[in-house]
Amino acid sequence: MSTRVELDTSGFMNSMMKQLQALDADIKSVTEKALKETHAIITAKAEEAAQNSNLPAGGKYSTGKMLQSLYRDGKVVWTGTVAAVDVGFSIRNGGLPSLFMIYGTPKYMKNQKMYDAFKGKATLDEVRTVQEEIFYDEVRRLK
Repeated sequence: MSTRVELDTSGFMNSMMKQLQALDADIKSVTEKALKETHAIITAKAEEAAQNSNLPAGGKYSTGKMLQSLYRDGKVVWTGTVAAVDVGFSIRNGGLPSLFMIYGTPKYMKNQKMYDAFKGKATLDEVRTVQEEIFYDEVRRLK
């Protein structure tokens, strides 16, 4: 599954951004740091979920291409006030099976670890907490 995690610096974090602007913080670098940390969290969980022991038939039929297609660079891309980083598996480079593992098929159940790595409440809460902490640390550092 290929997806993109975005952080809109004009929306839900508006009050935090105003605080950072008032303190002359480098908002771009703080946002990029938060997204890179998000990428690291999701990538680690996805890599663990893609190990042979978590695959159907214990990975007996795995070629390893899916694990190789995992986005590892964590490059942040800006589009206006929205920053984004690619997470997950590159569909074009062998990550197509990840879709079937995340959502399941009529014949096979979903890989719960894989699902949780991208859409699980615990992962989303962890990402939110880490991002908030990075922004609050920057505010505390500049005060």
